[in-house]
Amino acid sequence: MAQEYRQNWDETGNVIDPSMWLEDNNVLAGEFNGGLDRDNIANNSIVAGDLPTAAIHVIRGGGASNNSNTGYTPDRKLTDWQGGAGTGASGINLLTWTSGQDAHYDIHSSVYWSWNGAFSRVSAGTAANRPTDANPWTDTYDTVMFRITVNGVIVATAGPFDDGMEYDSVYMVGAIQLPAGTHTARVECLICRRIFQSGEVDGICTNTLTVNARAFAMLERRR
Repeated sequence: MAQEYRQNWDETGNVIDPSMWLEDNNVLAGEFNGGLDRDNIANNSIVAGDLPTAAIHVIRGGGASNNSNTGYTPDRKLTDWQGGAGTGASGINLLTWTSGQDAHYDIHSSVYWSWNGAFSRVSAGTAANRPTDANPWTDTYDTVMFRITVNGVIVATAGPFDDGMEYDSVYMVGAIQLPAGTHTARVECLICRRIFQSGEVDGICTNTLTVNARAFAMLERRR
């Protein structure tokens, strides 16, 4: 392996600058005091056994509790966020954990769902003619949105998606920095009827929706 450091040469007539004279020593010292890179670390000089468990990062979530094919059916009469109170049949995803240090988190969620009924568009035209319908400001249809929250803070959202597709899926990624302590992450959905043109909420869904599968995990990047 090789040491990397910059050199300076003084010639006759130069004004001696102490900082330049010290630069070689400072850079060389940096190689031994944290300035290590691939040019001065031999291959396999540091192996997995040299590092304690979770010294660099931790993967949280996953497992059967957060990767489920058990169906969850949100309450179609509740036009508010729901699903973050449990996993499987009782919700989409919920994860509570305690970390002993400050960390950055990359949070990943994938959700696959289906609508249990015919396309709900209420229109003067036909469902096949949605873009050219004569009443876009009054036409309504069932929709679903998803989001990830951590300690009540929204870190990712997706949608709305209408029930024009019987089966659909979404992948969300969020990031947040958190101090040491206990934290809670949730994946939630909001199902409601919306006005086609404006997207405004216009009441409860006529269709029911089932979350058929979900996967949830996060990477804790320790500082």
